[in-house]
Amino acid sequence: MPGSYSIFLKMIRPFLLLSLFTSLQTAFAAGDPILHFTFNEASGTSLIREEVSGTQFSVVNLFNAPERIPAVQGSALRLDGYSTWAHSDYALSQVDKQITLEAWYATDAFPPATDANRNAIEGAAIISQMQSGAGFALEVGPYGNVSLDFYADGKKYVVVTARSLEKWVWNHIVATVDLEARQANIYVNGNLWQSMNLAAHSSLSLASAAPLYIGRHTSPATIEGFNITSLNGALDDLKVFNTVLGPAEVIASYTNFAPEPVAATLFEDFEGTNYGAWTTEGTAFGSQPAAGTLAGQQVVSGYRGNQLVNSFLGGDAPVGKLSSSTFTIQKPLIRFLVGGGNHPGRAEVRLLVNGNTVRTATGRDTEMLREETWDVSEFIGQTARLEIVDQVTGGWGHILADHITFTEEQALLPANLYIDPAVRHAGDYLRPQYHPMPNTAWANEAYGLTYYEGKYHLFFQKNPNGLWLHFMHWGHLSSPDLVHWQEEKTVLAPSEGFDNFGIWSGTTTKDPNGKPVIFYTGVDLAKAGIGLALPKDENLIEWEKHPANPVIPAGPAGYLDFRDPFVWKVGSTYYMIVGAGIANGGGGALPTYKSSDLVNWTRITDLYRSSNLEQSGFFWEMPLFYPLNDQGEYILAVTPLYNGKPANVIYWIGKWENETFTPYFTTPKLLDASNNNTLAPAIGTDAEGRITYIGIVPETRNVGDQLKAGWRQTFSIPRVIRLLQDSTIGHYPHPNLCRLRQNEVLLANRSIAKGSKNNLSEFGGNQLNLKFSVKADSAAKFSLQLLKNDAGTQYTAFHFDLEKNLVALDTRYAHAQEALREYTTADYVFEHKEEIQLEVFIDHSVVEIFIDNLLVLSTRSYPAQSSQGVDLLVTAGAVEILEARQWTMQNMRSSTGAEVCEPQDLPTQFRDLPKEVVTGFKRNDEVRNTIKLYPNPTKNRLTLELPAHLGAYEAAFYSSGGVLVKKKSCRLPDRRSALRECPAALTC
Repeated sequence: MPGSYSIFLKMIRPFLLLSLFTSLQTAFAAGDPILHFTFNEASGTSLIREEVSGTQFSVVNLFNAPERIPAVQGSALRLDGYSTWAHSDYALSQVDKQITLEAWYATDAFPPATDANRNAIEGAAIISQMQSGAGFALEVGPYGNVSLDFYADGKKYVVVTARSLEKWVWNHIVATVDLEARQANIYVNGNLWQSMNLAAHSSLSLASAAPLYIGRHTSPATIEGFNITSLNGALDDLKVFNTVLGPAEVIASYTNFAPEPVAATLFEDFEGTNYGAWTTEGTAFGSQPAAGTLAGQQVVSGYRGNQLVNSFLGGDAPVGKLSSSTFTIQKPLIRFLVGGGNHPGRAEVRLLVNGNTVRTATGRDTEMLREETWDVSEFIGQTARLEIVDQVTGGWGHILADHITFTEEQALLPANLYIDPAVRHAGDYLRPQYHPMPNTAWANEAYGLTYYEGKYHLFFQKNPNGLWLHFMHWGHLSSPDLVHWQEEKTVLAPSEGFDNFGIWSGTTTKDPNGKPVIFYTGVDLAKAGIGLALPKDENLIEWEKHPANPVIPAGPAGYLDFRDPFVWKVGSTYYMIVGAGIANGGGGALPTYKSSDLVNWTRITDLYRSSNLEQSGFFWEMPLFYPLNDQGEYILAVTPLYNGKPANVIYWIGKWENETFTPYFTTPKLLDASNNNTLAPAIGTDAEGRITYIGIVPETRNVGDQLKAGWRQTFSIPRVIRLLQDSTIGHYPHPNLCRLRQNEVLLANRSIAKGSKNNLSEFGGNQLNLKFSVKADSAAKFSLQLLKNDAGTQYTAFHFDLEKNLVALDTRYAHAQEALREYTTADYVFEHKEEIQLEVFIDHSVVEIFIDNLLVLSTRSYPAQSSQGVDLLVTAGAVEILEARQWTMQNMRSSTGAEVCEPQDLPTQFRDLPKEVVTGFKRNDEVRNTIKLYPNPTKNRLTLELPAHLGAYEAAFYSSGGVLVKKKSCRLPDRRSALRECPAALTC
């Protein structure tokens, strides 16, 4: 399979069989399951068989073809997080005082924490059958914690692990309830992760009248009609017993398919009557560990046993420190539980090696302890000690800690969760094939186009659990050449703390050692902050969040929202801008910071702001600030939000000197002339030094059709930009794209008669690259029609008007389904004495056109599958196709050559309109001497100011070649009219 996804190799380790024989006998003695699903049906089958009773459970799936993938035993049911689960009205029997739930589960993403209204929801369930006051559910939470909910005699219990599941591996999960022993346990991969003591009860309360769900929770929460308490990942070998599996039996069941769990060495569990060998300072920790929650404190949970370290003694005001005795580091991992306040450097758990602090961990402003793991392999053999510190007296000024162990990494079974879009989205003729995009589900803004160690990396906003903007992650595409793309593992996901609601937009930069780092927006239920993440490997596949996060905890006062950092470096100093808007209609703004170490940031004067709401909106998203040369000239681009107008991307060019940006023009220009069809560009420099960007080309069809498709959004092809002599930006397609070309068709010297049709019958298709060289006279008007049906009633068109110097994008007749239908124009000055160069990229529902390697327009088109014609129509003037070429394009996963098609003779600037001159006035010299004509020369707008109270006049504007461009006149009406004078200014 492509990408960095681990390929699962199903194997049984023979050397384990002998040592496991006794344990397996014990496991078999525990009794047969009363419910068993193997999920070994053929992929696409919409039923699963319950092996004990033979009952068939129905499988729900958006595409009516639920997938099966290789698993630890045979096949597993592939779940998508929003539309796939199994269910039946099945009543469990023979369950009284004991129950065991067992399953193998692998995932690439955990379920969302809230619904669309930010209300907390149940975790997605492996198995669930609940009703008011009865039932059970084995759940996976939004941060990977495993939860067992159940009722006994109508009383609800919730057992939650502090530790989180690993992604991309098969996790063996066992949950047991034993009312006779008064205990509930959760085991993961052979290890006991959580235990709870129970009150005395006579029996478990089942919900036999409720449906039994596999892969989703009984309690639904929906977005766009889909249930989001559904699991994402894969489920295998699900069993329910009416007995309890003990520790040896759990290990035996696990090690039948996986290595033995690694034993941990307990360093401290804080279960004694005092702190033992730990020394105490201050009053925050008292003289002994706390028995759970202290007076005045919210309920503390997630600790092991009966006691823990809790510095809330007397509230948040006391301070203090616990210091362990010294020890020699002998194992590569230190694991412990931590909770309480998020105050790096002041309230934390520390590891000191040879007297220097080398690792720290804080709480996340919650009283639930979570497991933290430190990799300390680099310090093996060195002397260390641990400190638990509380030096904070304000809110959340306390620390919680428990259960410190030394261990080694356990080997886990890799899971191949790769989603093949050719299978998942088979038959979808509108899905692009050579534009970069993820394999399925939701994608949005692109981030941090990075070239590193011979490979390009494009990150993007991703929801792996559904088709909508919710519980955001960072996805990852990689490519050797900006043309052949593959999706990698998700690099960032929400976690408890400042980014618990989502990992939102950001960018990449390189640290002082030249290694890429990520800056992102972390969002909780109240505000946004800025986080930093670091790569764990040279392939940029695995990432970890910086322990000091958030490096900027919130935006400045008086600004609307605060998100989308962009970072660049000048000398040894890093600078960051963050998208924002000034409150109360103040317009777009970019709060600006600087740093020498990427962690500590100081605010400086805003890079730029604008109060012109009509021109540049009230809020700026996805800013970028990128050097165009070594003379200090930069492009500043933002995606503004408007009231009542679609989003677009606008830009300024200017100088960056002495931490000040001075634009060359104040009225912003459009990056893509289609106005609202390419958004949020990610920018970077390729291996050859070309400044390249990739933006999102958003969906414009109705939401219902997007949801049916199972994917939303795609990205543009890579585009190269250049700074032109007129301080604007020119665009051309990246030269590597020609590697995808095949099956060339060539035609030449074809004059197109006015009103004729079917002029390019040799051309056609919906996965094409087209190039035209066109000669047209000054009065010419012609249209390039794409994705056209035989009747000529459906097409996407680009219109060219040489007389008015306009280009128009026309999708009024483009679609076979409900979608945006638009006719938008862009100024573009033609010179009829020169050839017009057009290059077009058609990729099913995406169309992009480059004009003279200067102007670019992009759009979405949703025609019928049979609409694949290409035509060029002339409505005025003379038009000749000097040369035209068509190539079919291979998909982005194909194997191709390494061609580079660098364009030649690139224009140095956009053409200006011809200079206008005033040829005469029918008034005296006084009038002639008081007129004003500006700007002169001009590109596309000319203003003529005349003396006040001039009365009637006629003004005609001619080009230097004598061609009439515009005529305007004012005739005074009769004396009874209120009008007594004509306007004193005309704009052409």
